[in-house]
Amino acid sequence: MTDQRSPLDHHIDAYRDQLRRSAVAQARTRRRRVRAAGIAVPIAAATFATTALWPGDRTTVLERAAAALKPASQVVHYSITGRSIGGMQNAACSPAPDEDGADEFWQETTADPRWRWRQHAMDPKCGIMSSGLGNTVVGASETAYDGAAVTTSNPGGRWVERITEPRGEFKEIPDLSGLGRLAKSGGAGDPVSWLSNLMGSGTLKVSGHATIDGRRVLMLIGHIKTEGRPKITVSIDPKTYVPVRVVQQVVMPRHSGLDRRIRESMPTAYVVDFLTYEPATEADLRPQLPPDPHKTETFTQRAWRQEIDRRQRAESRKGHALALRLQKAAREHKAKARAGR
Repeated sequence: MTDQRSPLDHHIDAYRDQLRRSAVAQARTRRRRVRAAGIAVPIAAATFATTALWPGDRTTVLERAAAALKPASQVVHYSITGRSIGGMQNAACSPAPDEDGADEFWQETTADPRWRWRQHAMDPKCGIMSSGLGNTVVGASETAYDGAAVTTSNPGGRWVERITEPRGEFKEIPDLSGLGRLAKSGGAGDPVSWLSNLMGSGTLKVSGHATIDGRRVLMLIGHIKTEGRPKITVSIDPKTYVPVRVVQQVVMPRHSGLDRRIRESMPTAYVVDFLTYEPATEADLRPQLPPDPHKTETFTQRAWRQEIDRRQRAESRKGHALALRLQKAAREHKAKARAGR
């Protein structure tokens, strides 16, 4: 077949081909630009996220405070004193707000931490302390959990109690401050875990600076998400970001059913002062045992409870026998008195 079109038709076809190729090239360019932009946005976002979380000027106060709770050594040492505000108190028997009245802790900052607790000596005029097995506490005592057993020792009384196979709360750090129970935060009651959970919960906000005992602090304030929304104030060092003081308001439930006098006798707030908060080492976790204990007792947790029940029953029988002897002596004394008249 021969071509019957004019030269003008050929020029028009060539022009149309040129327009078509140009349109295809522009479409490819637009697709490349869209793909490049789609790649660039995630890269930019990832870069921003990394720099925003990197230690430096962009980290928030709460992030720094949370990081200060868990040093690189993964072991911390802190001494704390606790007291209440309001309500009925025995000032003579309240722990001194200094090193003499402080309880010391060494603990790992990991899950299921090993720990050691040195309990301050109790003033004898405020009562006599005894262990679960009835051993009298003389002066300061220590309790430690090494991952396998809980060991309590009292150098003054020269005795050691060791409980193997501890479970549940038995191997948890004692919640001396009461903050863990009070907040019902669902986490552990020890200050490290409790404060770590609090820092990451979004509860606290920076509220400015203040002064505590001549020391400048940064205030973090919020409300715990429990009934009554009790206010909590965490004071931290503005340079090191370690905790200095925690004050938590006590809010009684609206329908507690307690008598007014009982409610008025209860504290309105709890205060925990951190006299020390610093990194420690694994060696600090080892229990300090008396060099020459005259009594060392070892039980499993279950056997320990059974032994306590046995000793309590024995003491009850002794008390009952003593009461019978005293009653008998009183009757005999009355009989002699009547006979002498």
